[in-house]
Amino acid sequence: ACALGVDPETPVKGIIEVLESRIGEVKNPKRVDSASCKENLMDDDINLFNFPVPMIHSGQGGRYIGTWAFLVSEDPETGITNWGMYRVMVCSKDLMSGLILPTSGLGRAVAKNEKENKSTPFALVIGSDPLTAYISATPIATDEEEVKHAGGLREESVPITKCTTNDLFVPANSEIVIEGEILPETWLPEGPFGEFTGYRVAPRDFRRALKVNSIMYRDNPILTVSSLGVPVDDTDIVQASSFSIILKEELKSKGIPITDVHMPPELASTTIVVGVEDLYGNIAFQIGYIVSSHPAFANYGCHVIVVESDVNVFDLDEVFHALATRCHPERGITAIKTPTSTLIPYLNRREKEWGYGVKTIFDCTWPREWSKVEKPVYVSFSNNEIYPEGIQEKVIENWEDYGYEKT
Repeated sequence: ACALGVDPETPVKGIIEVLESRIGEVKNPKRVDSASCKENLMDDDINLFNFPVPMIHSGQGGRYIGTWAFLVSEDPETGITNWGMYRVMVCSKDLMSGLILPTSGLGRAVAKNEKENKSTPFALVIGSDPLTAYISATPIATDEEEVKHAGGLREESVPITKCTTNDLFVPANSEIVIEGEILPETWLPEGPFGEFTGYRVAPRDFRRALKVNSIMYRDNPILTVSSLGVPVDDTDIVQASSFSIILKEELKSKGIPITDVHMPPELASTTIVVGVEDLYGNIAFQIGYIVSSHPAFANYGCHVIVVESDVNVFDLDEVFHALATRCHPERGITAIKTPTSTLIPYLNRREKEWGYGVKTIFDCTWPREWSKVEKPVYVSFSNNEIYPEGIQEKVIENWEDYGYEKT
């Protein structure tokens, strides 16, 4: 809320609405020569350990310099710049390893360069302003650039400056910028690491090798860190809003009569709740299949809960009540086999190795053929059929007089 310039007490729904109104806007970045991130340069005797790189969790594979940071790269064929948030571990004074999935923007760029036996230039941006970091973790279309959408979120262009050893541009106000190249067909040990699900599951493995060529940094730089774990953490907050917006736009474009979409941060990016207004046969399954086929949700949103408009998708108490009382345990649940993240805790060894997963759809809507008389009446304080509006107003008005705390 503070980063967006709105009231810190703004509820989740209100924050998402602000993000939704801005995220589609684009503003071209502004190139500058003078930048605070260029106050110091380390290029002769590079040593990543000169920075206070933390061992975030006991038992993790090493010191992680990239947790709340993003990698800047460029597609060698299209020239489109990509920002993406990937975890990056320090291996030595000038070598790092990173978990870079082949389906990601950077993963695709690396694959294209490797065909020519070329390295992939990168810049690891640490400590940029909150909204540029936010957009780097948001699933933007592959033919669009995150830096332009960051300008839309900020409502002003992002000032960017050229790196010293490659042709990439980075936010000028960054705290630390590590420049280098991802070496072709070269791998270094990485992990394990406590992840967004709240568990440390992926074992130590060989992952992409990142060679450091230079480091720019401000005076007294701040090394930003995200300590991932049991919700709620930074990643949960970012994905709860950005993924909700992306899916809402997708469902609307397909003509689905939705009321709202929410990925609750309390559920570690595993669950999506979709509210629908006009019911028709198999609407829940249609929504589930759209989620399953959307590339942004290949690794997230394992469970899709579809509820009617009388359920507030932002209220987990209401959502879980609907799940427990409206979803038929046999015909209301459907499982679809899909690719998934190897970081999901309940996967067995083979599923993790091959990325096999399942999307589960929970249909929490009443059967379409039921008449109004057949539908159970929602016995809620907010239901005017149960508590007339006059009674509701009287109770709310006199709540504190009854001896209860203001809510």
